[in-house]
Amino acid sequence: MGNFTLLSIWLLLGQPIDAALSQDLCAQALRGPFAEAARVAGSLRVCRGVAAEAGRQGVAVDVAVAVAFHESRFRDLPSYTGRRLLAAGTHTPATLPGWVERSAMQCKPKWHCPKTGPCDHLAACVRHLKRQLAQPRVCKYVRRDGREGFSARCVAGGGVRVALDRYHAPYGHAGGYGYRVLARLHRLRGAQEVASNSQAPARLFAGWL
Repeated sequence: MGNFTLLSIWLLLGQPIDAALSQDLCAQALRGPFAEAARVAGSLRVCRGVAAEAGRQGVAVDVAVAVAFHESRFRDLPSYTGRRLLAAGTHTPATLPGWVERSAMQCKPKWHCPKTGPCDHLAACVRHLKRQLAQPRVCKYVRRDGREGFSARCVAGGGVRVALDRYHAPYGHAGGYGYRVLARLHRLRGAQEVASNSQAPARLFAGWL
């Protein structure tokens, strides 16, 4: 009866059935695969901010959310080094060095923000992620001796994993970063699939009305 009442109210209001029955990605993540971040003050707000910015820029929302969870557990703070500088009183948030990672996605303003003027650090991080996801996966290259080489970044799990490696270390060794974030992404997508399957009967019922 309760479900029918809720469904009827949403129909009367003219809202989409899926909007009434589907769960917010961030709320779902913090109840399930990313539950350890639920104890962080403001984590739901920060996660939703990441999801909204990713949506605005046309980036896969779950990938951006997985990066933010891995990097900061949805804390909108500078890196550990930046927090130490702030605690010491030697800097303010506006005067932190450009090499200090910022926002929930922890990228460096030195490389990803405009040289002058203000910077939206979260938007800059999402742009950086978008660039890496858009880059083609190059496996083969020509070595200095003229022979053909094969990039280790093209082993199993390439594509998104390679982009994640480049997000963390565009010009250096990523140290397995892509594998770790990809594991978190798979957990999130698994939880989404379970939730979607559990909502299927409700969507079927709604289609009969």
